[in-house]
Amino acid sequence: MTRRNRVVCSRWFFCVAFAFLSVPAVLADEIKASRHDTSLPLSRMVIGASSNGGGSDRQTPPARATGALISNSNPDPVAAPLAGPLSGVTSLLNFDGQSAQDNRNVFGFAFVPPDTNGAVGATQFVQMVNVTIAVYDKSTGALQLGPAAIHTLWTGFGGLCEFGGGTPTFADGGDPVVLYDHLAGRWLVTQLQYDTTFTQTAECIA
Repeated sequence: MTRRNRVVCSRWFFCVAFAFLSVPAVLADEIKASRHDTSLPLSRMVIGASSNGGGSDRQTPPARATGALISNSNPDPVAAPLAGPLSGVTSLLNFDGQSAQDNRNVFGFAFVPPDTNGAVGATQFVQMVNVTIAVYDKSTGALQLGPAAIHTLWTGFGGLCEFGGGTPTFADGGDPVVLYDHLAGRWLVTQLQYDTTFTQTAECIA
């Protein structure tokens, strides 16, 4: 490479580097917790009403008319030509979790969709359905806690996370998420919360 080429390349790289440096940095939004506390062990909390097992949770959605079928003789260009090998799965344990009836028993009515969410821990399985939570023994499937209102986890915490809108209808915001941190050996549970006018909202994390 000649001296002239080296000079041109050096100037070009300098211009590119300067262009990147001139772009303003985008700062991340930092949202701090409005309240934090340490709760009692869940086993010592007074939980909400549990399921009485009564009633039926069968729901029959209304039939909807569908349009005419569209036929196309052309092959799908992204379809896999062959199916992969099937992996054998052995079911170690099978038991019933929560149902819509549990939401009815706790709050007086059910929700659609159920927003079912669950996670497997070291010794337990935790399931959340809309606004209720239940804890099962991982080995036997025996119910250890609940079904209970999710805001039970924030007993004594105060604010929206514990009381919601102050009425049974707004006691829990739903859209729950439960995860288990295998490295730390602890659970993470969240749900939305808001007041009756939807002017105050919170993301409650336990």
